[in-house]
Amino acid sequence: MGQCNESARYVGKLVWTPLPDGRLMELVQDFGFIDSLGLEWPVPAKTQVDGASIPQALWSLVGSPFTGKYRDASVIHDYYCDVRIREWPTVHRVFYDAMIVSGVTIPRAKLMYAAVYFAGPRWTSQAVHNNQLKRIDTQDSAQERHSLNDIFFPQPNAPTAVAPKPKATDNKFTKAVENAVDITGITPESGLRAGRSKTPGSNAELHLGLLDQILRRYDPSLEEIASALDQATNLTDPLLPNRSIDTSLTPSDVLSE
Repeated sequence: MGQCNESARYVGKLVWTPLPDGRLMELVQDFGFIDSLGLEWPVPAKTQVDGASIPQALWSLVGSPFTGKYRDASVIHDYYCDVRIREWPTVHRVFYDAMIVSGVTIPRAKLMYAAVYFAGPRWTSQAVHNNQLKRIDTQDSAQERHSLNDIFFPQPNAPTAVAPKPKATDNKFTKAVENAVDITGITPESGLRAGRSKTPGSNAELHLGLLDQILRRYDPSLEEIASALDQATNLTDPLLPNRSIDTSLTPSDVLSE
């Protein structure tokens, strides 16, 4: 499960140039992506990206976000993590779709999606609402305003940026995922048995090597992955900033895939 619709595709060619700070890249021309639902994800020329939307721990898997099969997908993901005009689960989902179109294998794309869902940027629905208003108020051209109207006030039957709703997962899969997550040194299951309540200051760590084995065994959908990760971290604040990824025990074949 998990292959995106064949209609998903990039729009335009990614052309960028490095900036003098040695960290940022700037797009020379418009670029974009159309996801498996037909929703457009335009990225305008002069956008600056740095790959920071991909947790740095994952760079041992992908190398620099500016190279290889993850490059184009990371640009789409970076931009929408910065502007925050769509819900964060939807933005992480398009990262998966774009990886598949770029030729990343389904098992690896699912692992990357899970890691970004777990430790990537998050923001509130209030931030989405306010950022949408801000962008509408500051548009410089009628063409850009029309594009935004299509996004925020779609015509009938037009695709909308709705975050996927996680569905109930297989109990064995959920339990397995819980064992791949530590919250301040204990697994969620142990915390529940000890009667711990939600703790906004907790640290949550995802063990990537173990999760990779679990995903390959159960072959879950993206919705099932999201639901299991949500349940595994239900002792913490949903917007908890202290989420990290442990790659120390990641098998060498995962790192080199």
